[in-house]
Parts: sequence; C-alpha cells; structure tokens
Amino acid sequence: MSTIVLIGPCGVGKTTLGKMVAEHNTLITEDIKFYDIDDEIYKLCKPYYNVSDYFVELGARNYALKSFKALNDIVSSSKFNGIKVCALSCNALMSLQSKELLKNNTEHCSVIYLKVPTECAYLRWSSCGNTNGVTYDQYVNRYFSERLTSIYNIASSTISVYSDSKVVCANNLYNAIISTSGIHQVVPASI
Repeated sequence: MSTIVLIGPCGVGKTTLGKMVAEHNTLITEDIKFYDIDDEIYKLCKPYYNVSDYFVELGARNYALKSFKALNDIVSSSKFNGIKVCALSCNALMSLQSKELLKNNTEHCSVIYLKVPTECAYLRWSSCGNTNGVTYDQYVNRYFSERLTSIYNIASSTISVYSDSKVVCANNLYNAIISTSGIHQVVPASI
C-alpha cells in the first residue's frame, strides 16, 4: 500500500496526530500503522539513551543518514500491507538522500506538510522541555528559515493544524490521508 510522510517544524504535532490517526482508524478497511523516525533511529543507535543524545554526540550528518536508512526501510518494506504513516523531523530531511527518496517514490509515497503559525509551533515544542536553551529567534531561524524552505517543495499537500483541539487537527489529517491514499469515502471521516 502507500506511505504517508508527515513533515513540518518541531512542535507541529506530527507524532501526536500520526498516533491519533493510527489508533482511531475505524472508518476505513485499510490498517494504518504509525512510525516515528526518531523511534526508528533509536532502534538503530541503542547505546544512546535517546535520539537527542545521539544527535548531540554524533551530529546532524549522522542523524540524517540514520533517518534516511529508517525512512528507506519503512517505504520499501512489504511486511505491512496497510497505510504507513510516518512522522519525519526537519533534521531528518537535511539529508539529500531522504529528499530524493521522497521525490522519486511519489507513486507509493505521499508527503503531507503540517502547517502551523511559528509562534504556535514554538510554544508546543518548548512546552515539551526540548529547547536546550534555544530562543524563539533561534528556533525561527533554524526550523523555519533554513530547513522549511528546503523541504516545503517536496510536500504533495498541506494541511493546517492550527487549532486548540487535537481531535479537529487529527480529523483534518485523517481526511488528508484518505484522499492522498486514493481511498474513496462518501462522507468525511471522523475520529
């Protein structure tokens, strides 16, 4: 079946919404399985406590290479016959290999960009305690100016996830996944 890759800035809700969609899939017959690239990388770098430690110690280049390997494994795997939904961080898309993989597999792989205002993304991201001293201005420069400019062009569709309700955002994503996957639904799906 197909792979849907969720991209967007840190804090936009790729993991949260991807999990909600996979867990509450009751309206279509295809199974939906969620993958978080950070979790997949953790499996590849077990000596480290978490992906952040790996990223800090070995650097962005190694993180991007591990991300490509994990993404390639997910996209090319035939072990799961449903819809694969994958949360992919901006850091993972710094790899030219990952960008090319997504661009060259449009028949089996769609990219959905989750869009949210900068301030909202920063507040969500910083509330998780991941900031490591990164200020709002640094966040904007790192995740919006540099990275999103280079990855936005690979998205096949964009949805807004700017709402106080996770359920509203998850429903928007669910319907985008259904339409991107070519599943025909008479009425909009709802979680």
